Amino acid sequence: MPLLVLLVTWLVISVISPNFRGVSGVYSAFEGLALMGLIALGLAVTIIGGELDLSVGSMAALAGVLAVKTASLGLVQAILIAVAVGILFGML
Repeated sequence: MPLLVLLVTWLVISVISPNFRGVSGVYSAFEGLALMGLIALGLAVTIIGGELDLSVGSMAALAGVLAVKTASLGLVQAILIAVAVGILFGML
């Protein structure tokens, strides 16, 4: 059933926007799914534990903004800073 919903959605969007059918449209869709997958993993742990934590989305947004703002320091440093601040705020 989910595959059918995905196929119908893809067909509708392809008819509405012919540019969506290209490689760039598929790449853009998969690029957005990576962040959603990471957020879903974070939420799955809390839901399996019987809790509900809505701060995962805000922590992902905060880490993304921090990574962009500190990108001038270098890729590795920016990611480490973003992860460290996300972990720190998550523990609070």
